[in-house]
Amino acid sequence: MTNGAHFLFMKNVSDRMATETALLAHPKIKKAADLLAAATKKEDDCYAKSQKSLITVDIHKADQERGRMLNALRKTLKGFADHPEADKARSAATILKVMTAYRLDARMQLERETGAIISFVGDCEKTYATDVSSLGVKPYVDSLKAANEKIEKWLTERSDNMPQTLGSLRTARHESDLAYQWLVRVVNALAVVDDALDTAPFIIHMNKVVHRNKTQVIGSKKKKDGEDPEKPKDPKQPKEPNPKKPGKDDGKPDIHLPEDKDSKKPDPKTPGGEGEKPKQPGGSQGSGPDITLPEE
Repeated sequence: MTNGAHFLFMKNVSDRMATETALLAHPKIKKAADLLAAATKKEDDCYAKSQKSLITVDIHKADQERGRMLNALRKTLKGFADHPEADKARSAATILKVMTAYRLDARMQLERETGAIISFVGDCEKTYATDVSSLGVKPYVDSLKAANEKIEKWLTERSDNMPQTLGSLRTARHESDLAYQWLVRVVNALAVVDDALDTAPFIIHMNKVVHRNKTQVIGSKKKKDGEDPEKPKDPKQPKEPNPKKPGKDDGKPDIHLPEDKDSKKPDPKTPGGEGEKPKQPGGSQGSGPDITLPEE
């Protein structure tokens, strides 16, 4: 059962039990129902975290900002190519060469781009600090550095939390299973020993829910829209044999059409035909008794 279907099943059971006021009046059922409700709540929290981490949203936004700063810096540097001051044109060309050396591209893989920008910003702050200052592009470099540091931090946090998130969902599902099984055992036991407790409506409802999950949710084949699973399928119609065309030699026996009685006359010389009869063992026809083996 998928994580979503498993959570929905547990939620349906817990919600149904919350409406069974008569059953909840029994302390043992109340305790079991509370355990299931708590386990379902925990499973819901873990399932939501496993689907999409909030850090991922922050990383995506920071990555977009980083890409805009990177493209703006490159565009600005290219604008200095024809600058009347040769020093500025040379400084812009130098920084562009550094960007090319690191292969900086907003479409790079996330971790690769983060590491490349760390090195590039370090060069801009140290080796090429004079060039950056003379061109007035330091605000671009600072914004690029700030966005990159956020991404670096959030990538580390997401990596640290990911194994815990996946493991916690697996554990939460197991705890929900145990809580559900305990609730079922308690209700079934009280249905036998406590005649005053009317457990029939809840048991009937749960049997229907379980049956539906077994046949519709866990079933190996997905039902088509509008298909009734209870309706038997029509038997397949047998295919009519198609005789092969005469003269086709593919190594398989042909299906021949029946011949007319007079289409093939018997050969008088063929044994069994209307001509010569087959010889009897023992020599001439009817000239004497056959040779027999001696009897004991």
